Amino acid sequence: KNQKKYWELYKSGLDEMMKRLEPKILLVYGNVPDKFFKEYKNKDVIIKHYPSQTSLAFGKKRDSVWKETLDTFQEHLVI
Repeated sequence: KNQKKYWELYKSGLDEMMKRLEPKILLVYGNVPDKFFKEYKNKDVIIKHYPSQTSLAFGKKRDSVWKETLDTFQEHLVI
């Protein structure tokens, strides 16, 4: 029950933040589950995922993650 309440609060907070700030790019640390972020992907919001330390330890190398991050910002940088 507590976990369901936690995720409901997370989703409502995310929705409120997106409504107030109307970001073009969203930076997310950790998982990016579709049940929370799909509607924003469909609205052309760029969602940049930063893997957690755990996923880095068992997955991608850190250097490739930072290169991908830099590439994403350079593509959308407005000067």
